[in-house]
Amino acid sequence: MQEFARLLESNPDYTAGYFMAAQTLARAERTDDAKNMLLDGIASARRTGNLHAQSEMEAMLSELG
Repeated sequence: MQEFARLLESNPDYTAGYFMAAQTLARAERTDDAKNMLLDGIASARRTGNLHAQSEMEAMLSELG
C-alpha cells in the first residue's frame, strides 16, 4: 500500500492506480478503505474524463456495498 500511496501522491490523475489499490484493499478485507480509494478514483476518473474506469470503479463500489 505504501507503493500505491507514493504513486498516487506523485500522479494523482493516474486513475488505474486507485482501482488497483482498491482491489488490493478489498482482497485484504479492508472494505472501508477500499471504498474510500474507489471514491477517490472515481473523482480522478471524472477529472480526466475516463468514463470506462469510472464505470468499473462504480461497479466495484456497488459490489462492496
